[in-house]
Amino acid sequence: MYFVLKFIIFVSWSNACLYANEICINNNKPLHLHRKIVNINAPKVGTLRLAGVGSFDNLNMFSTTGIPFPYLWMCYETLMIESSLEPGVLYPWLCSKVTYNLKSITFHLKKDILFHSEKKMDAKDIKKTFEVLKKYGSLKYQSILNNISSIEIKSPYEIVISFSALESVRLVKLFIRQLSQIPILSKRQLDKLNFMNSGMTVLDGTGPYKVKNALVGKSVELEKYLHYWAEKNEDGRGKNNFLKIIIDLYKNQDVCYQSFLAKKFDVFFETNPKRWKKNYNSSSRKNQFAMAELQLKKPWAVRSVVLNMRKKSLQDQNLRKAILMLIEPEYINKLFFDNDMKVVDGIISVFKKQTQPEDLDLQYFQHSEFDSLKLVDSSLNQEHKLLWKSIVSKINVSKKYLLKHGYSFQNKILHDKNMQPVHLSLMLKDSNLLKVAHFLKFLLQKIGIMLDIALYDSIVYESAVNKLDFDLLFYSWLQIDTVDLKKSFEIFKSINVRSAVNIAGISDVMIDEYVDQLYAHSEGVEVEKILDHLSQKIKDTCAIKTLFSDNKVRIMYWPDLVSFPRLHPAADMNIMSRGWHS
Repeated sequence: MYFVLKFIIFVSWSNACLYANEICINNNKPLHLHRKIVNINAPKVGTLRLAGVGSFDNLNMFSTTGIPFPYLWMCYETLMIESSLEPGVLYPWLCSKVTYNLKSITFHLKKDILFHSEKKMDAKDIKKTFEVLKKYGSLKYQSILNNISSIEIKSPYEIVISFSALESVRLVKLFIRQLSQIPILSKRQLDKLNFMNSGMTVLDGTGPYKVKNALVGKSVELEKYLHYWAEKNEDGRGKNNFLKIIIDLYKNQDVCYQSFLAKKFDVFFETNPKRWKKNYNSSSRKNQFAMAELQLKKPWAVRSVVLNMRKKSLQDQNLRKAILMLIEPEYINKLFFDNDMKVVDGIISVFKKQTQPEDLDLQYFQHSEFDSLKLVDSSLNQEHKLLWKSIVSKINVSKKYLLKHGYSFQNKILHDKNMQPVHLSLMLKDSNLLKVAHFLKFLLQKIGIMLDIALYDSIVYESAVNKLDFDLLFYSWLQIDTVDLKKSFEIFKSINVRSAVNIAGISDVMIDEYVDQLYAHSEGVEVEKILDHLSQKIKDTCAIKTLFSDNKVRIMYWPDLVSFPRLHPAADMNIMSRGWHS
């Protein structure tokens, strides 16, 4: 997807600077750090055209019904927001202050917040939002809100959320982090709305934009909300500079790119570093559009191969191990991405110092065998047309390993212990990984495994993931780019580890022991030791193979339309903080 509005569930900083796991709450006013990454002088004019990939049949992002339009985060806001220059740091936004103890959280709300319906937000809206999403919302919201035991409105602008007593302050702050990132909806509308069948009804929000028009499956037009409460706020200056935003959806990435070249929309995000280097740097291309590349220091996605242990054919750990031993992330990075990716080793690899890949023995593989890939462009140089010596070695080791554990080969096809051929499918949604998928298919063919490749659009892909209906898939989850163990392990625990093991089908019980131990220790040495065990335990299942992460944002835009000030290296590429030429 090219226009991504992130909904990140982090919290940090505190008045008291309580560094329990570095998850703290800051009730002070933000320090206007966003000024370093916004066009403070950009006029509030013009139309911005953006693009995404997929389809939709309703405008309710929060329920489990239908296919929602995924790019409406600009219409809604949360009780707290993330600082653009301080990853993991949240400040009060719809609330002005947060207080808490081991049994409850109190949100003190701002009094000047308006919904798009021109009605003021108060504590009743918070309570109703939580109640509706707890009962009818997506699993993400239900899993958070099910921890609530009661909600009490103390005054129109003070609400107390109670829960079963937690064992430590750090657990309370973890809950605040999740709770404060739920978008707030209007009670007046929710009282009258059939939430599960709201269809194309626009939900009332407090964000800087509201839906003006929507064409099912194709596009949505947003317009600036002229009475947006934060427009006069010092911390809101320089943001949301467009009066109108039109978001068109395309069926796939290639069509989307061709539409950008035809100037049908203004900004295009390139996720393939190799294509970025080779296809866009010609003089003719440079004369057409401007290019900008940003090295991120914020959390970013780790691409991985996941084997679904729930599938009968993949329940045997020996087969999973034989498959994963063939995958060499360093070579894939070199062959397909010009070494522009950051190779990682495990979903908790951020805690390990990464080593550089060894030099290749470039003369090992025979040309005739490599040519059978039929996926490498003929324009690639000689170095990229040769495989690592270790790849060939591992193919042989994998074959011997399978034979040792009861598998057999008949007409070069691998058969399991019940004499059934091993036939798997690989699912992906990013066409940038299609050549990598074919490379994996080639490797599996060498050990007798038949692999079908299915490239889906985002909607079908996410639906299959939610239903856990896949054999293998390419999947991404968050990476924390920091060496601060104490700050990082909470985020990994709540986001990465849980999602990773659930998708792969790894028993939660196996992971819980280590998660519980993490809470019991705050010293760096102990945390690192426990994380080592946790990471190794996940690796031992042979269900997840991490490949690499891309910590760069590559953007192309039409310079006669969109202006970009100098970018702060620690900031995200937030289009809404730019603007038209003044």
